[in-house]
Amino acid sequence: MAFFLANGGPKTTSGSLMEKHGVCVSITRQDDTEKSKPELIKFAQALAKGDPSPSEGIQFITVMGDGAAVQLAGLNKVLAKLGPDYKAEIVGALGYSRGEDAFMGPSTWKDTPESAKGGLVAGVLRDGDWNIALYWAAQNNIPNNPDERYYDPNALNWYSSDDYIKAAEAFTTGTDPTHGVCEDRTVVRNGKTTNEKAHVCSGCRDLDPRGCECR
Repeated sequence: MAFFLANGGPKTTSGSLMEKHGVCVSITRQDDTEKSKPELIKFAQALAKGDPSPSEGIQFITVMGDGAAVQLAGLNKVLAKLGPDYKAEIVGALGYSRGEDAFMGPSTWKDTPESAKGGLVAGVLRDGDWNIALYWAAQNNIPNNPDERYYDPNALNWYSSDDYIKAAEAFTTGTDPTHGVCEDRTVVRNGKTTNEKAHVCSGCRDLDPRGCECR
């Protein structure tokens, strides 16, 4: 919001802070951070070919601070191929969470954290907010299952989404009227796959795991 205010909207407006400093900015919303990477790389490639002011691609991207490490790691593997001068860096920080970054689940998980074991959470893996859930799990001695292809009844499990809007929709609407998004997965126990299969879901509408076959 601080960035939008400084720009006066999606495009720099008259009287804005950006205009005051002689900058013209066009802001495009993209909830899937993976789609921002190719555009930044496209701009860098044009620069590397000698275009001093490329008209394709984008010059800057904004991401959550706690998701920046993953973003930079992926970007710089590609940019390094263009030469030593091409490297994505953090140039500034703006804004902060007012509580909208959260890990949400049944109230029983808050009251009795142990009950979250075997739960399935919809989220954008390895991005911001994901670490909030991991921190909570670590505080409460709940293992994390890092592989979204399998189900571990003794850990917190994940339904992977490519943006946070879809993650919320997986919980609130999904494919099942009672349980959100459901999948059949191979069960993992103590780090090893088994011959068991489990039907797991991203949430229960009544938010009470005791009334559902899955969490």
